[in-house]
Amino acid sequence: MVKVENGIATREPIPYFLDRPDTQEAVASLLDLSWTDPSLGVQHCAWWPEENADVELGANKKWGDEVFTVVPERKVVQVSHEQVDLTAGEIAERDTAIQQQWATQIAARRFVAEESGTVWDGYGIATDRSSQNKITQEDIAVNRGLRIDGSGWKCLDLPTGVIVFRPTSNAEIQQLSAAVYLHVSSSFKREEELLAAVADRSITAEMIGEGWSA
Repeated sequence: MVKVENGIATREPIPYFLDRPDTQEAVASLLDLSWTDPSLGVQHCAWWPEENADVELGANKKWGDEVFTVVPERKVVQVSHEQVDLTAGEIAERDTAIQQQWATQIAARRFVAEESGTVWDGYGIATDRSSQNKITQEDIAVNRGLRIDGSGWKCLDLPTGVIVFRPTSNAEIQQLSAAVYLHVSSSFKREEELLAAVADRSITAEMIGEGWSA
């Protein structure tokens, strides 16, 4: 509710001695206060409902002071706001915040892609951080001559969905390690591409869900 006196609207609270506008009857009683005791000093006042009259905020603008437009025929006050130019500093601060928000979303999506697993020789291979470390250590063991050729490697048998230990040669371990590396590196590569799109302002929400390694 906005105070109207002599055709001028102001943002003033409703006096304590008047009804609170919690019912239609209470609202109606505030539209014209000529009936009140003159000693209360509000006979020439009214409190009318307000309507939001803001238009879409323009580019590089921020909301400023309220602007009241009294509409006597409907006994309402339309409330809009001035649109004020952002300063260079405010624009820079806003753009930085937007870039950080995009970067956070992209990093979260990359993490999901990175740890989603990959397929090698028809088997599902885990690519979470712990599994990445294990395959790296296994590859190092091969290079140092420590790994027993043909030892089992834990994989997902895709046709059955069962976890199995597949006998794996040392050469296959190196192939498997390369497959995991390519999967992980492609995830970070996609993240890099999306961050470049953020920088040149071509990023869209749809792009975040596209282009990741299957």
